[in-house]
Amino acid sequence: MIVFYRLSFSSFFSSSSSFSSSSSSSLSSSVFSLFLLVIATNHGYSSARETIHHSSSALRPTSHMMFDSLNRWRDNDILSKEFRRESDFRGHCRCERIQHTGCREACEQLKSTNEINQLQEFASAVKHCPDEQIFNLWECAHVSMSVFRSLQSWPGRVCCDKSFQASCSAACPIAHSKADLRPGCHPEKDEEVFNCVNRMTSSQQCCSADKAPIPSCQALCQNLYFTNTLNNHDQLQALVQHCSIKSQAMVLCVLAQAKPAHLRNINQYLPCCEKGESQECINTCLSAVMLLNTDNEKIDVVIKKCGEPSPMVPIWKCFLQLGLTKNKTSLSIIDGAKLQCCRKALSSKCRDLCKKTFSSLWGDSSKAFHANCLTPMQSLLDPMETPLQMCIKQVDEPCTLGCDGLNFCTNFNNRPVEMFRSCNSKADNAAKRELHHWQRGVINLPQMRIPVKDIKTCEYGMWKTIACALQVKPCHGQPTPLSICREDCEYILRKCINYKQLPRAKNVSILCNPLPSRMDSHQSCISIRKYSRSSPHRTTSQELTKPCYPNPCNKSDICLINRRKCKHPENCKPYICKPACSVGEVSLLKVPRGSYVRLPSKNMSCSKVCHCNHKNKIDHCQPLPCITNNNNNLKMQNIAYMSHCNFCTCYSSKTICTKRQCVKPKDKLHRTYTGLPCNCQSHYFPVCGINGRTYPNRCLALCAGLKEIQFRFGNCTAINPCKNANCGSDETCVPHHQVCLSFQERSCPQYVCLSKKPGCSHNHEHVCDTLDEEFSNICLMNGHNKSLAYWGHCQENCENDGVVCGHNGETYTSDCEAFAHKTTVDYKGSCRNVGQLSLQDQQNSHCFKMTCPPIHPRSCKPITPPAGCCPICAAELRVLYSTSLADDALKVADIRPISTLNIAEKLSDLMTVPQCDVFAYLSLEGDMVILIAPVTKHPTELQVAACNQEARRFHHLIETSSPTLMSHLTLMPLLNALLRTPVEYNRQETTEKSRTKKRQDDRRNSNFKGVNLGRLTSKVQGELTSSRVASRELTLVATAE
Repeated sequence: MIVFYRLSFSSFFSSSSSFSSSSSSSLSSSVFSLFLLVIATNHGYSSARETIHHSSSALRPTSHMMFDSLNRWRDNDILSKEFRRESDFRGHCRCERIQHTGCREACEQLKSTNEINQLQEFASAVKHCPDEQIFNLWECAHVSMSVFRSLQSWPGRVCCDKSFQASCSAACPIAHSKADLRPGCHPEKDEEVFNCVNRMTSSQQCCSADKAPIPSCQALCQNLYFTNTLNNHDQLQALVQHCSIKSQAMVLCVLAQAKPAHLRNINQYLPCCEKGESQECINTCLSAVMLLNTDNEKIDVVIKKCGEPSPMVPIWKCFLQLGLTKNKTSLSIIDGAKLQCCRKALSSKCRDLCKKTFSSLWGDSSKAFHANCLTPMQSLLDPMETPLQMCIKQVDEPCTLGCDGLNFCTNFNNRPVEMFRSCNSKADNAAKRELHHWQRGVINLPQMRIPVKDIKTCEYGMWKTIACALQVKPCHGQPTPLSICREDCEYILRKCINYKQLPRAKNVSILCNPLPSRMDSHQSCISIRKYSRSSPHRTTSQELTKPCYPNPCNKSDICLINRRKCKHPENCKPYICKPACSVGEVSLLKVPRGSYVRLPSKNMSCSKVCHCNHKNKIDHCQPLPCITNNNNNLKMQNIAYMSHCNFCTCYSSKTICTKRQCVKPKDKLHRTYTGLPCNCQSHYFPVCGINGRTYPNRCLALCAGLKEIQFRFGNCTAINPCKNANCGSDETCVPHHQVCLSFQERSCPQYVCLSKKPGCSHNHEHVCDTLDEEFSNICLMNGHNKSLAYWGHCQENCENDGVVCGHNGETYTSDCEAFAHKTTVDYKGSCRNVGQLSLQDQQNSHCFKMTCPPIHPRSCKPITPPAGCCPICAAELRVLYSTSLADDALKVADIRPISTLNIAEKLSDLMTVPQCDVFAYLSLEGDMVILIAPVTKHPTELQVAACNQEARRFHHLIETSSPTLMSHLTLMPLLNALLRTPVEYNRQETTEKSRTKKRQDDRRNSNFKGVNLGRLTSKVQGELTSSRVASRELTLVATAE
């Protein structure tokens, strides 16, 4: 339409040539002025100015007067209403189409007639709009705002409204470059115009269409230069947020001018952002990398949307390899848990690479470490580094109890008492994708590439099971990097391999030979047959539960089972989310706030103790005494062995052994063998040791290592420790019994001193009163005038009906008090005998008169814990521990002494199911007894099996010195363990029908000889009287049938 007007005026002036010049000039100026008014009224002030610019040369001398007229019209109250019709054009764009409320309201506010404000209004409106709505906003803006038409003709034209001189106001709208501004505009008098033009000219370097193909991004870019806000963080953030993906070249160009010092890091880190797993993560990452200055700031922002740093997550792996880590603090470790695994490396090359990878130089050595030390093929060809690999795998993917909820790998569901590393939807989907890839005719396993026939028609079910096993990762007896059995590999490849495409140098035997055999006594592989059919288990939802799987807590918290007695069960969650610290910048292992952790120092033979502070950061690290080794060989640490009938280990150049009295033929012949340590007599005259443990008599206390001055006669729980308490005059003494690992008197106080002053501290050491009500500390309980029943949480599923004797030889006021002290009950009444030990005659006369509680479930064949009289259905760990390590912890950390209660509670925190719990005490033979037992009123067979599996898991973690345990300062003294579990019966498989079916299956599946891990049986070993006993388990070994 404007073009039509311009053509009309050209025709008009050409036909008016007969008029005198003065008349012509006067008439044409008047007509032209009227015509400008029409244009301004209908199309806006900017269109009128463009018309002046394209007018005939006859009108040029009076153009400045026309601009003055236009300025007066613009300022006139009457005409201003007509000029606002320019913004009414947004009716054509229909703001109501915009769904987002904030964006729609911002669109409706785009009504400024001043071009100085229009760009700013648009930039402000963009901040209120999600990305998918910005195009609709732009549709409205570019129609309704004249500034965008000015920018299209010449970017400097938007600066014209900044002029104050009439001559410059006339010259600027018709200019096409900075040179066209003169002589109407003067650099000094119109300095603001020239500065603006300079900025808008330089904006073309970044805001041009080739770098900003999205018009809205182009407008945001130009606004930065127009408003001179190139260094404004908010404006840059809006640009990055909406344009970092659509117009990344433009954004980088702007940042190069705004943040030239950071451009190298920006370009370096941008590819990492593209590896984010969600669009929200990618956008946040781009914004952080482009705008934030320090690495700490970048990491903190990216964590919020992309999760905790981990080398297993692509975006973080990329950052770590480029060296993006937080500034060093008191803890300058990338992953303290995996750094502990480096001690397991047997080659100096892998040990050095491991130390570099998980200390503070992650990106420099990670590729070489993974290639040389962690690949599955490397493990099979050179199994020397298998302990290192399994340690790291245990940290990344710990074995957890049970599997359910899979949609593809359905045969792995309903397996509540088996261990898996990765039973989740991610692994389920990965198995499905893997099987789909295999259907193309090539099987890409970690250690081989195998051409095969169409697997849809050749053992498809077995291929599916293999794909699922590789992803869901069942745990087994002696874990190895690859779990498929050699026999299964040979069976399926002989049937399905494509021999035509197989290289001549390869055959089935060569391909499968690196895999472990199911005939291996260490159970180092898993038979596929087990998972080729559905699980026989059908459990109720409450028989076994896993409150912390999947994790219901925030990523910054740790999930613990809630074992507290609840006043209102319907309102109580079965889990507790506690704030936690990661044991390293990118470590997946977390410890609760307030915990002390043990981490390696740069010298791998030394460690340090650190604290998880109130800000959920590891700090206040103090060095621990270094491990001494005369052979200077770390590989010989924690090597357990049998010496005659005693279980021994070597730690820090010291031999630590149990103190069993080994039987000799002449001893039995002359009846001089008592079966007790140091061949002590079985008389019961109890003494209380300085460590809080009650010994049946003086001889056994001396044999344990106590001196005469370190014990007194009587049962520890019957002696009042407050008689000799060292409390102040303004304090009250309260007995607090505990059994410590240390023999140092100051290291194991049996009381606490409470202030008499009003007010209570905020410490949490729970107590239960005589009315079964729990308080967070004893001070609060006293404030309510209540009486103490016992220390610890109020217990459920127990009786308060009289005194009981615990398996630890201590007397308690009730079942509940015993359970609160993490002790299982032996019999009713006070403790009155030595009990039977592992090497004693099972017909010990001292236990004949005891009435033992019934065993539940009835199908369980129970065990009798050391020094106990009554059997229980529980799994047992006999653990060697180091008292020197317990003493070292006290020297450097402001903690209470390490006690059996502390250890049991910490292990309890690591349990998977609340139906089982951990109990612990010191045996008379110099080791620690840890029991994992059902804690429901009527335990089921499945619950017993779950407890046994948890015991096996703890046994493996202790034996391998896993960082999962050893990172906790409380568990640091645990060195080696022996395992004993009750026999688990499966009645369905003991019938003749089941046995017949099994024999038929064996004949039908001759290629699957050997392992059936679906059934756990046991063999009870005899007394350990031979020095050649090599087994790590005392009376039970889980065997495969």
